[in-house]
Amino acid sequence: MSTVARDVGPGLDGQDIYQLKIIFLKLACAAISYGVFLCIGTMSTYTLIRKGLRGQRARQALLAITLTMLLAATAHLALYMGYILLQFPTLAAEYVDPSVILDRLYISQTWLRRITYFLSDIIVVWRAWVIWQENRYVHAALAVCILTTGVTSLTLAVFNTKTTFQGTHYSRDTQNFLGTFGLLVTNFFATALIIWKLWKVQYCLFLAHSE
Repeated sequence: MSTVARDVGPGLDGQDIYQLKIIFLKLACAAISYGVFLCIGTMSTYTLIRKGLRGQRARQALLAITLTMLLAATAHLALYMGYILLQFPTLAAEYVDPSVILDRLYISQTWLRRITYFLSDIIVVWRAWVIWQENRYVHAALAVCILTTGVTSLTLAVFNTKTTFQGTHYSRDTQNFLGTFGLLVTNFFATALIIWKLWKVQYCLFLAHSE
């Protein structure tokens, strides 16, 4: 009786099986994330439409941003699935070198991710902006944060594009900094402002009821 190795299959060696497991795991995570995002986006869209859009420019803008994020997320998942399928040349009728198409799909996914992240930060900043509508200093700080996020996101997308198509090298630390610093600072700052404002309102209501 022969013993079959755990990561060995017909026509595939252990490394191939391992790579397939990683790919399927990534695809499953992407599908789950997209499902959660789709549910939230659908509920947000329904809520905005139900409240009414006529004459409400803020709601119209928020709806446009939400729909754009949904389209970007859908396109990203579709491109990712295509990116995976192209890495299996045996599925095609004849062999075609997929490297050029894979590079283009990778860059397209990068730009879509940057757009989605930036739009999500815009929504958070917009909420903080409305809550602190009479404070110009807060508005100025929020404007600087969202502008910084836009610049860093655009710079990272350009760096990735040049790295893929021109072979230009940028350090991993630089890319990590551009990809996370602006997004995290903007999100944290805007969220902190929202929480602080809500706490002040609750505290004032508590004092009013105490009297």
